[in-house]
Amino acid sequence: MPETFKILLKQDTQPYCLYSPRSIPAGLREKARARLQEMLAQGVISEVEEPTAWCSGLTIAPKPNNDIRLCVDLTRLNKRVRREAFPLPRRGDLISQLSQGRVFSKLDANSGFWQVKLEPGCRLLTTFITPWGRFCFNRMPFGISSAPEFFQRSMEKILRGLKGVVCMMDDVLVFGENSVQHWTRLQEDLKRIREAGMTLRKDKCQFGVPSVKFLGHVISAEGVRLDPDKVKAICDFPPPANKTEGRQLMGMVNSVPD
Repeated sequence: MPETFKILLKQDTQPYCLYSPRSIPAGLREKARARLQEMLAQGVISEVEEPTAWCSGLTIAPKPNNDIRLCVDLTRLNKRVRREAFPLPRRGDLISQLSQGRVFSKLDANSGFWQVKLEPGCRLLTTFITPWGRFCFNRMPFGISSAPEFFQRSMEKILRGLKGVVCMMDDVLVFGENSVQHWTRLQEDLKRIREAGMTLRKDKCQFGVPSVKFLGHVISAEGVRLDPDKVKAICDFPPPANKTEGRQLMGMVNSVPD
């Protein structure tokens, strides 16, 4: 994307700095270190060797596929971030636009937020500490509170004026009433994305299909219904035994639309 992301802070903000890294389970340490090296090689993060006013903690979240996700806890920073309050679209409004769709393509940006450069003067605000040193982001981090609305505004600007396309941040759905209309619209959409310098994740894209999952729904020529996998995941979730599990359950429930 041509625009760079800038983190704006409220006046009289007091910095928060963590001086000791959070512990990482022994079985996940090597995976975490390898993931940090990957992010360094990709230019997503850089090492920090100078004193910084801000420094956050790092936590590791295991994924169902035996992989891990690195999560920087930017809670303290987010409390002081000024947001532009660009409205994210309502799911129901997006879904209602798909009623005439018969052929669909779903496009997924390749680590969408990381395709946006972070303003150099803001990078040290995202400093985080690990057992292997401190790092900061060169690209827009996933955990910053003002990032989703910035990304949505940028995507809408890229796709402005195109027919038969809706997007929710890095999820883009192209639809048509027939195959010819769909492929024509898809070519226009891909051209805009290429001109913006964005890349897509091929293994998560779908092209020219009669049915597609989008925003917790299954969309097809027969209509719109809730994604049964989302519903099953909630039904199979064990009763929460603590606050963390309760939050996980609430997150799952809120991810399924009415």
